[in-house]
Amino acid sequence: MMGRVRIRFSSIMLWVCFLYFLQGWPFGLVNDVIPVLLRRSGTSLRVIGWMTALTLPWSLKWIWAPFLDRAGRRRLWTSRLLFLCGIGLFLSAWSGLHRTIFLLAITIAGITFLSALQDTAIDGYSISFLKPEELGMANGLRVMAFRLALVCSGGVLLSQAGVLGWKGIAYLSGGLLITGSLILEHSGPHPLDVNSHEGRPSFSETFLSFVRKDSVFIYIFFVFLYKLGDLSLAPMIRPFWVDAGLSLRHIGWLQGGVVVMTGTLGAILGGWITGQLGIHRALLWLGLAQAISNLGYTLVAARPSTTLIFEAAGIEAFCGGLGTAVFLAFLMSICDREFAATHYALLTTLYGLGRVAAAALSGGLAEHLGYPLYFALTFFLALPGLMLIPYLPSERPTHTLSGI
Repeated sequence: MMGRVRIRFSSIMLWVCFLYFLQGWPFGLVNDVIPVLLRRSGTSLRVIGWMTALTLPWSLKWIWAPFLDRAGRRRLWTSRLLFLCGIGLFLSAWSGLHRTIFLLAITIAGITFLSALQDTAIDGYSISFLKPEELGMANGLRVMAFRLALVCSGGVLLSQAGVLGWKGIAYLSGGLLITGSLILEHSGPHPLDVNSHEGRPSFSETFLSFVRKDSVFIYIFFVFLYKLGDLSLAPMIRPFWVDAGLSLRHIGWLQGGVVVMTGTLGAILGGWITGQLGIHRALLWLGLAQAISNLGYTLVAARPSTTLIFEAAGIEAFCGGLGTAVFLAFLMSICDREFAATHYALLTTLYGLGRVAAAALSGGLAEHLGYPLYFALTFFLALPGLMLIPYLPSERPTHTLSGI
């Protein structure tokens, strides 16, 4: 009997890794691969900034999540959305990245929208087949698998882009997702129970429970502003690497190795520090580290070299991980347990709006100011969020945060 439990436990964790590896793959393509290829082809920073803003669907999952949640048949929906995302990647290979702005916009928006649908389905499906005692380990494996996908799609695959081109990358990625969908449909685990919607609060009730919170406006402004400096920096980092003369191989190993690994270490340490200091103090000190690390790019942009870029990238990713860990803990701490899923979705949407706004403006500002001044500006954009920390309501006991 014990052997049978062990087999189920190990196999179910493999499915978690499998699903979240597929979930992370398109994210790496859109955020890491496409900006580099566009800049190498001569696309302006202004256009790259606006194209990054087309990733808005990743911030709007709460809109269609209730529909997918109530549709049932989660394994079927997940496999079909994986298949559609794979088909979308195949079609993007035919449209190309450099023909017209219109086709480029359709390509990025289409991949992002299908990926966001796929992500929502995977989240709901994975919860449906996991037992309560499996959630802790599954959450840690989920983050590891997602980051491994970023290493492979945004790092290793990009390092071979000179040979494969966008068509090769799109065909390989589409084939991966389609193969994954077929495996899932025929062999994936079944949900542990049938969805039941009786007694669930309506969306309007859940939404009103959030807007009626004390200090809700302080929360809204803080969530929008706390990582604004990081969000403004991120869209221009990869174009800067290209303009500084880094090769595709260097960029691939930089973002697939240095950035992912140091960011992961920063998140782990940031979670530990948050537990030691408490959320409010950690928000201040880790937020300061997050903001100051942006200045490393200011110094490097004035006199770029490969070694200095690698050092600046590692420091910024590490400090960004510190800030992300305490920020996620803060978001979880202000969610009511009864409405935790929707509250968290609403809060991450506010954060996502800051990401989209920063991305849309980043290219034009970087072209106007130049890289050194623009990177310095991102430090000052981080300060308003830090200034709001004293006005946040007193801390209350938080949920357990695992697998950051």
